[in-house]
Amino acid sequence: MSDRHETASCARRDEVGPCSQCPRDLVCNCLQVTAAELMDAFASREIRTIKDIKRATGAGDGCMVCHRLLRKYLEQYSDYFPSPAPAPSPEPIISAR
Repeated sequence: MSDRHETASCARRDEVGPCSQCPRDLVCNCLQVTAAELMDAFASREIRTIKDIKRATGAGDGCMVCHRLLRKYLEQYSDYFPSPAPAPSPEPIISAR
């Protein structure tokens, strides 16, 4: 199995990212994390490191063979998705005296 796509005949076998030709396009075999799950994490969270990926998806927390592929995802997608909007800061508490 390729570290990118399940099928050796996949036209996108040299690229990273989800692929409709690879139904279970795994990026982490140990924890069965798919490329689609990883892309959802990039879209919904601020992912900048492998540690961020581990927290968001679990990928990379097993044997670590996938770290090279995860780094490629980081290079390609960490700046592609904007950082989620920060939570609004709470209103200051004003005591009535």
